[in-house]
Amino acid sequence: MDQTRIGNYLLEEQLGAGGMAVVWRARQLSLGRRVALKMLHPTTLQTDQDTLRFRREMQLLMGLKHPCIVQILDAGIEDDVPFIAMELLEGRSLLEWQRAVGALPWPAALAIGARLAEGLAFIHENGLLHRDVKPSNGFLTTDGQVKLLDFGLARRVDQTALTRQGDVVGTVGYLCADVLVGKPHTARSDLWALGCVLYELLVDRRPVELAGCWRLEEYLGRLLSGKIVAPATLDPRVPAPLSDLVLELLAPTTESRPITAQDTAGRLDALLARSGHRSSEVLLGVDAPADRPRGAVERPGPGGRHRHAPPRPGRRRPGGPGWAGAAALVSVLAVLACGLAIVRPRPEVSVAPHQVRRPAPSCAATAVPIAAPW
Repeated sequence: MDQTRIGNYLLEEQLGAGGMAVVWRARQLSLGRRVALKMLHPTTLQTDQDTLRFRREMQLLMGLKHPCIVQILDAGIEDDVPFIAMELLEGRSLLEWQRAVGALPWPAALAIGARLAEGLAFIHENGLLHRDVKPSNGFLTTDGQVKLLDFGLARRVDQTALTRQGDVVGTVGYLCADVLVGKPHTARSDLWALGCVLYELLVDRRPVELAGCWRLEEYLGRLLSGKIVAPATLDPRVPAPLSDLVLELLAPTTESRPITAQDTAGRLDALLARSGHRSSEVLLGVDAPADRPRGAVERPGPGGRHRHAPPRPGRRRPGGPGWAGAAALVSVLAVLACGLAIVRPRPEVSVAPHQVRRPAPSCAATAVPIAAPW
């Protein structure tokens, strides 16, 4: 196989890699356009389950088109290598923004959550489950669009599972208790993960911390206790109705969560409208403070004002130059599509971002992976 070309695509630059796949910035020769090209690592081609999972992703996403999910442009197999060509997005993942500037203003977090819920509603209505909703799989473009990424673990509700019964697929920290004990994923487990993302965007911390859990049973105990501090308690600026909805998404029992993603998106949009904000204006208007110290986390201080504080222990400092000096850098962040298929619970693993750096539209919360000792 030509190492610089796959079928109709000329490989230009490797943008990132995960446990199963690699993403390249590529040029589609027939149309002269640039795309994000995802394909399996050559070493994983020997794994039948990885190949089946990748081909399933190709089949699931072809023909699906919605403004809140990444668009698949082409898919196929060349020289026995499966590939997926996706739109090349300009912007940053929510995880990158979280690492950069901490909690978002609540209107921005609300607008992002509403669009992620809309994307989930679309795939649920088409009979799909995402099964890996987390900050690295959410993306905010420079023109204010929110995209749900990485369908590597997605499957149809009625489709045969590729994992053994009782095994767990997903990212610990974004899996609800019912999934961790071996029950199947449902639309409401996707909603629980959405609640985690919203919580982190609002208050710069996980709703249930992995730190200090030496066994899975200890973490499960924390999940089932239902003792999650309300976002409005941690930051009084978060409106109580929004705080209550986030806690409802994070309910320990399936029956206590919202019924559908569509219902959740509608409630989030209603809260945004009631506050006098418009989603598009909020997402285009979020901007990072130019004088923020590198590595500082912005947290509310007395009287609701923000203060700069050092990053929490264990959190990674943002890499690269500060925002004020980054105007000359150009980044095109391709779809973060190299998700890790986790068979057995384990903590989130950071995958190198598929990007050439650019000054970030500065909207971020924190979700730096916390190493768990199992």
